[in-house]
Amino acid sequence: MLSVAAAKREQTPRQIERRQRILASARDLVSQHGCDAVSMRAIAAASGVTEKTLFNIFGNKDGLLAAAAYERSASVFVLASDLVPVPGWEWLIALCDAVANVTLEAPEMARALAGAVIDHLEMTGLAQLYDRHVGQAMRAMVEQGVLAEAAPLALLSHLVQLAMVSGVGFWAKGDLWDEELRPFLHLRLAETLLSHAKSGLPAMQQTVFAAQQSLAQRFPPRL
Repeated sequence: MLSVAAAKREQTPRQIERRQRILASARDLVSQHGCDAVSMRAIAAASGVTEKTLFNIFGNKDGLLAAAAYERSASVFVLASDLVPVPGWEWLIALCDAVANVTLEAPEMARALAGAVIDHLEMTGLAQLYDRHVGQAMRAMVEQGVLAEAAPLALLSHLVQLAMVSGVGFWAKGDLWDEELRPFLHLRLAETLLSHAKSGLPAMQQTVFAAQQSLAQRFPPRL
């Protein structure tokens, strides 16, 4: 099956509005009942379309949930750019903050979609989003001398994607507390880029230290 990004094509305003209505209904239903309990029939009824329409557009339920996750994730990159408009290290930190903010603002929806994203990561099209936006930030960091010219940007972009997705996944399963999600994402980002840092080394080391200090609060020192 094609990924969400690959399956997109030019649409009329009416088709765009219908698609957004369907995805909004799907997100609302899965946040209330969970992915497994929500049927295509229920999504069709809530969005005012037929089941056949859903299958024609998305292929199956997994494809629909992948599309819902993609649209929600795309909003995270917009929020990061609102926080820090210029690509670079600060933008990547803002991306971590945006992931944490969007997750914690709608926790039930985030928990419901986290499993769908992990189970169908390739189908979601998130790789294209990360390649475009995270890749742009890291190319700027190379130009600024923050990262080494030989840094494997495609690999690092992929690893940042996995760090963000796994962080939300750990949180969804209760392995990370709400207040731990943001520092955990900061930690994974900095650790991913640290071995390729140039002038950005002090900032990344400080990020690792600060994140570890924050995460250590769960583990009080032994007397």
